[in-house]
Amino acid sequence: MYFLGGLRKRIPILFSDVWLSYGEPDASDKMHYYVRTQQDRRNPYLRCSSRFINPVEDVTVDWNEPLEGQGIGGLLARETIAEGK
Repeated sequence: MYFLGGLRKRIPILFSDVWLSYGEPDASDKMHYYVRTQQDRRNPYLRCSSRFINPVEDVTVDWNEPLEGQGIGGLLARETIAEGK
């Protein structure tokens, strides 16, 4: 356990983006997946280098639609376009 605790303090120093991913069911028990990109009281080590990403982003993939532009890849693509890269 010490090893994991030590990494919790070192990872933010090594990386410019540290996100938390999680899933929550909606009213019909369908899972929705999110990434949190901004610090809060329970997650002080989160950080995001882009100002174009919201503190909480929905990255749920709809398997009935084309996969391009969905999920975390879609989020990163939108960020890249917004930053003009």
